[in-house]
Amino acid sequence: MSREEYISELRARIAHLPREEQEAAMSYYIEYLQEASDKTMEEIIAELGTPRDVAERIIADYSQSETYRQNNSGAKGCLFGILLVLTSPVWLTILLTVLILMLVFGVLAITFLVLSAWLLFIYPATALVVAGAALMMAALTLLCIVLLGAAGKGVKKLASAFRAYDRG
Repeated sequence: MSREEYISELRARIAHLPREEQEAAMSYYIEYLQEASDKTMEEIIAELGTPRDVAERIIADYSQSETYRQNNSGAKGCLFGILLVLTSPVWLTILLTVLILMLVFGVLAITFLVLSAWLLFIYPATALVVAGAALMMAALTLLCIVLLGAAGKGVKKLASAFRAYDRG
């Protein structure tokens, strides 16, 4: 194998890497081969390895580099999006149920409060029972609001943990 064949095979094996990575690696190995002009190709291959071995080292080094992580961070974001879409029947159903319950409990709380005010002058004992029901509906409305807030914080924590994993 000649020096030109060695370089050509090495270039072909790392062709899928970004242009900057290819150029940096190729300039290093071309310079190395030029400086080792007094050695035979067998000696050079014994030192460096075959073009395949060298290409594997270059690819392994690149896959550990920060550039690789930056170039492949979109894949994890895409995975997060796919996960959101696939689980949407579950979380969307729960979200809509909580929102509907919050609306129903809120409307019932207001209705029972108005009804208890009207009944206060006609049937005072019944008015107290209806006022109690209005307070229970108001409490359930607040519980739904708290649940939505907790769910929002949980999603925010999950997203920040995913971003931290994505960077790490």
